[in-house]
Amino acid sequence: MERLLIPLLLGTVLACSSAAATPWAQEAADGGDAEAVRDDGGPDAGIVSCYDPKGAKRFTTAPPRAGQDVCGAGTAGEFLAKCVGASANVSDCGAFVKEPANQACLRCLVGPLAGDNPAKVAQPILITLGSAVFLNTGACSMLASSAPSDCAQKAGNEALCILSTCAKCPAGDRLTCTSQSTSTEPCSSAHVPVACESAVKANRHVVDAKCGAVTGASFEDAYAKTVAFVCGPP
Repeated sequence: MERLLIPLLLGTVLACSSAAATPWAQEAADGGDAEAVRDDGGPDAGIVSCYDPKGAKRFTTAPPRAGQDVCGAGTAGEFLAKCVGASANVSDCGAFVKEPANQACLRCLVGPLAGDNPAKVAQPILITLGSAVFLNTGACSMLASSAPSDCAQKAGNEALCILSTCAKCPAGDRLTCTSQSTSTEPCSSAHVPVACESAVKANRHVVDAKCGAVTGASFEDAYAKTVAFVCGPP
């Protein structure tokens, strides 16, 4: 079955490469927007050595929602330029994150900030694990497809589970690891229901227009569309 939920990988890193140095990542490390999924077993035979089932996480945020009206294209683009990618640097990113006017947008982009109650912040459009950044394509797709109401939250949790079990992998092993993680516990039981995937397939043209994760799309293009749909006005 075609998997719809593996998020688009951004091949660059956050300017703040240390989780502890990044306010939203610090919150995640402390259990602010994600919690561990218990698994007492070791890696199964045949799984790449970097696979870590004990590292599996799930969101503790509120469900994702579209049309939050907290981010303009300018603010979201500024975050991308200052905090992600080749032109980013710690000084510019730190100043952007500390600016009070950017806080609501940041929550939509990366989730709960330091001091927030995660249960009152919607699941973010970006998944950050250490210095790697992923687009939460599955959640966006479910929101855009008019799938059953719990599908978007489940899609984000499936993605986070899979990605977090492979967080220790070098880039060259990550794709193999995520493919294997989808069929291995604890993440195999986190798959979204068939009804959710069917809704996305039935409304593919709408999903592609609103979330932009089409074949050949760049991270920047998909990010811009997802920001407009989820963090922009209804």
